[in-house]
Amino acid sequence: MDKLKTYGARYKRVLPEEDDKASPIGRSFYNAYGVNDKIELEKKLNAIPGLEYQWLPEGSLEVITEPIPAVRFIDQQHNHGIYQWTFHNSVIAAFLGWKDCRNDRKKAVRFGNNDPMDEEILESIAKFMEEKKISYKWKKGDIFAINNRLVMHSRNSFTGARRVYASMFGDAMMKNEVKRDGVGELIDDFSALEVTDPITFGCWRLDDPEQAVYNAIKAGYRRFDSACDYGNEIQTGKGIRRAIDEG
Repeated sequence: MDKLKTYGARYKRVLPEEDDKASPIGRSFYNAYGVNDKIELEKKLNAIPGLEYQWLPEGSLEVITEPIPAVRFIDQQHNHGIYQWTFHNSVIAAFLGWKDCRNDRKKAVRFGNNDPMDEEILESIAKFMEEKKISYKWKKGDIFAINNRLVMHSRNSFTGARRVYASMFGDAMMKNEVKRDGVGELIDDFSALEVTDPITFGCWRLDDPEQAVYNAIKAGYRRFDSACDYGNEIQTGKGIRRAIDEG
């Protein structure tokens, strides 16, 4: 834990030239970094201090990230004393899940100073998480509200059809902390805010991202949860552009 606090973590990942739909981490380096050619990609990678990369003989790209904070100390949240360290990113997720024909999960994560992480310790943390997890049997219409900074969460494997909608929010704000557009004078009248419904539309695994985002905007959504690993930035952007063009 002391080394995680001091050095953070680095992640190693090999990305293919074309999307590998058989792998959960199979996004091509073009899609992962939103580029059209290798020259543009190298320019983007070279601009990140501390990041290392190399081209492999078969055409894949090996990337070792810059050191990233691995744990975070939570003291208080909205007058509730927490005072504990929490994992701040994907140390265990990468160790357990970054595996395919190109990637070895046991080599996916290291300390920020490049020292290897003890495999037995990572396995013991994963075992502890498995033993202490709380599994809930979902029913249609169920909603969970989770503080993602304090609680790890995941979904077990399942069979059959299932659709899950995810929305993400920032920290809850006390009314005397709210500022219009994040700047200016503090306000305590929520009716003065232009966006009265802060619900967020999730863009993970949309069948038709462009149409779905367009329909969401027409229905009143103004916040969208997206990430590079979703692989649909271009399509969701087109949906947003279309809605804007139509007013």
